[in-house]
Amino acid sequence: MTLFRTGIYSISIMVFLLTNVLGFSQLSLALSVCAIVSIAISLPRSGWIASCLAILFLGLGLAILWKEAMPASVYLTSFGGMFNLLALFSIIPLIAVPIRIGGYSDTIRHVLETRIKGPSSLYRTISFYSFFLSCFMNLATLPMMYYSVKRAVEHFPIKNTTRFTSIGIIQGFSLPILWTPIAPIVGVVFDLTHVSWLRMLPLLLGLSFIGLFINWGLYEFNRKRYENRITKVQIEGEEEIAAALAAPDPVQWRNKLLQMVFAIVLFILSIAILEHMFPIGLITTVIILTVPFALIWSLLLGQGMAFFREVSGHFQNQLPKMSDQFAIFLSAGFFVTVLQVTGSNSILNEAIIKLDHLIGPQAFLAVLPLIPLLLAFLGMHPALAIGLLAESLEPAALGISAEQLALALLGGAVSTFLLGPFNATSGIMSSIMKVSPFRIVAWNVGYSIVFLFMIVVALLII
Repeated sequence: MTLFRTGIYSISIMVFLLTNVLGFSQLSLALSVCAIVSIAISLPRSGWIASCLAILFLGLGLAILWKEAMPASVYLTSFGGMFNLLALFSIIPLIAVPIRIGGYSDTIRHVLETRIKGPSSLYRTISFYSFFLSCFMNLATLPMMYYSVKRAVEHFPIKNTTRFTSIGIIQGFSLPILWTPIAPIVGVVFDLTHVSWLRMLPLLLGLSFIGLFINWGLYEFNRKRYENRITKVQIEGEEEIAAALAAPDPVQWRNKLLQMVFAIVLFILSIAILEHMFPIGLITTVIILTVPFALIWSLLLGQGMAFFREVSGHFQNQLPKMSDQFAIFLSAGFFVTVLQVTGSNSILNEAIIKLDHLIGPQAFLAVLPLIPLLLAFLGMHPALAIGLLAESLEPAALGISAEQLALALLGGAVSTFLLGPFNATSGIMSSIMKVSPFRIVAWNVGYSIVFLFMIVVALLII
């Protein structure tokens, strides 16, 4: 059955790429069939939250089509929405392959260790490198950072090493989600709001770095809660630890780090140039560039065969584990298409406009980033919540700009990665740190409030 799911998912993604990327529109009916089959084989293997949400979306969509007396052909052709997100989820992890096969993870670990001067320095280093890697590796950043810093953290006078490590990694990791094209949510927001990612990039980058500086400032303000009292003997011991952990060949690791920085900058620049030259959407742009960029990088490292082995292993081992995503996203895509085909989305638009008129545009902007967070607590993936909101909101009717809508949705998305107990961030960290996801969420509450305040201020200014 696992092999069968792998085959169906792979064929579905291939049909999507042929239909929407290469322009073979005659395959659109085949894509709808692939969506139906994918949902059918995914539901029995999905978790209860994903299954309930998928069944809810399917039931509501079918009920609306029945009420509107739509022809049978519409039932079939309404399937296939949100395949772009699934293709992105399936392909984007391949960008991290050169980092694994090129030995860059060891480089990160040694660079982290050689810069350690004390708990404060260690915290800033952890959050910075988590921020840096998240720009390129997305969720793969979390386990890589944890196992890279675990040994160093245990050698310093820290009251709760689990909390210290968790907040450093998660809060640093979440901030690039405001702007990095590697994050699926960024593609969803800019594709649906039709705002130029390149035009908003300076603002989003600036807010991301301000968020990082705030993160460091809050740590310094609360450092007594994290660190034990340090004596002169302990300071001398820390210096000995740093010397013991120091890299024997810093030049080699520095060169590898520079290679990785260059690759990240080149990849992001390539996305910006391609999106500017060809208006095909941010998600499609990232999908097109990911595999050739990762392959060329691997070939330059002399690891071409290793790259193909990793790609094969990814599709054989990781793709079948995406049952939750295929079930819920394709069902939600069906629901959204039904709303558009029948015009039922106007009801939601009117309800939101009434709320906007009741509390005013400025108050609505302040509330808007909280909606994805609320949906995250109900078990909805942030990319799905953002997609549904972006499809339903008309900026002009709400008295706000499309740029304000995009920033509000992105700010809300970051908050879901910080505070959502059911998303992949808390799930991964919970599994590797053996801590309840709700406890991990509780550790991020204070910073999340400050971050959301920063987003609201920015929304009212732009």
